[in-house]
This record gives sequence, C-alpha cells and structure tokens, in this order.
Amino acid sequence: MTKTILKLFIGLLALVLIAEFYARVYISHQLSKDDMQAVSVSFGAQPLIPGLVTKKISHLKIDSPDTVHITHDDTGKVQEITGQPATTITIDGLSLTDPDNPTAEHITVASLITSDYILADVQKTLAENTSTQQAESIEELAANVINNIVQVTAITPTARTGSFDVEISSGAAVLTFRPEAVDGTLQLTATNAHLFGFELPDSVVEMISKAFQQGTNGYVQNLHIDTVIVTDTGFGLTASGNNVKLSELDY
Repeated sequence: MTKTILKLFIGLLALVLIAEFYARVYISHQLSKDDMQAVSVSFGAQPLIPGLVTKKISHLKIDSPDTVHITHDDTGKVQEITGQPATTITIDGLSLTDPDNPTAEHITVASLITSDYILADVQKTLAENTSTQQAESIEELAANVINNIVQVTAITPTARTGSFDVEISSGAAVLTFRPEAVDGTLQLTATNAHLFGFELPDSVVEMISKAFQQGTNGYVQNLHIDTVIVTDTGFGLTASGNNVKLSELDY
C-alpha cells in the first residue's frame, strides 16, 4: 500500500511539473509571439499554476532586444522610427483579474537607449516642432531664423563625464548636456551654448532639451524615473511604479 501511494504521489508530482512546464512555455509564447526578435520571458522560482488559479502572477521578467529601425527620406531627413530600445521589464505581483487590462503591483523598466536612436528622435521631433509662427518683433524674427537653421547633426555620449555632446550644424557649435533624474523626471543641464561665437538663444537650447526629453520620457510614461546613467554608446534609464496598468505603458 505504501509503495502504491508513493507511486501515485510521484505520478501526480510529475503531472504537476509537466503542467507547470507547459504553462510557462505557453504564456512565454503568448507574451513574445508578436515580436520579430527573440524575447526572453521568465517567471521566477514561484510556481505559475497557482497564480493562474488565483489570477495573480507573483513574478514576471521580460527581456527584449533592441528592435529600433530608422528610415530616412531622399533628403536624408528622418522619416520614421519603429521598434523599441533594448528593455528589461520586471514585475512583482501581476494581477490578471481583468485579463484585458493587467495591473502590476510593482514594475521596474530598464532601457538602454543608443545615441543613434537619440539623434534620430531629436532630429524628427525638432523637424515637427520648428516654429512657423509670424514673428511680432525683431527679436522673435531673429530667434525664428536661428531655430530654423539650427540642425542637430551628431550626439556623442561620454560615460567618464556623465554627459553627452550635441553637435549643431556639422560642428558650428557643440552643446553639452548632463542628464539626471530629479523628482522622478528626466532633467537636462546645458553648457557651452554658442554658435559662430555668439550665445545661442534660450529658445534653441530649450527646443533641443525638450526634444530629447519628449523622446525619452515617452517610453516611461506614468513611471517614476529613478536613475539615468550615461554610457559610451548612449544612456541607461531606469524607472519604476506601483499599481500600474500595463495598458498605460508605451511598449
């Protein structure tokens, strides 16, 4: 009798393990099937099946590679940016009570954003936001002229200094920005704002700064930016939040 019970227990345990394995494989496939690139999905050490019953997954980690693709028109201007920077999403406590709108009790998003992506995004944003309004004074006219001729042509990050240089008009000027996380948002401090020996108008510096922030903050909407680290290829951005609906994230 004891041997029979033991065999039955081992058989049930094997079935549970097999079910656990296939549940993980199935959900991993569902989470990554729409991606053209390989996406790694893991659920931690906690069993997954009980979570499916209680409609709450205790831990979920998704690693997605850089899928950014930049296209240019015949004049060399950025036409379209598709894909996402390399990102790791870690969720502790994923509620599936509403399957169409899962909610993360705590979520951390870590992205590695390349300088090529930053450059393309800033160029595209500047092209879309360049002022075309009628100037009402000589000062506004001068500012509009400078705003329209200023072109960002390169972005070079330097990990050692924790800053990145923004080249304007193929070297006519170089702006140095130092990014940092302040009160949950991305802040930029600019220096060396000169063009042809003249100080750049605040509107130009602000325009470039806003273009940068607009592009990067879009990926961490509704999250608290915790850290910003400049690397030699771009920068790393880490953000987090509590009770976040996944539908509110731009991924």
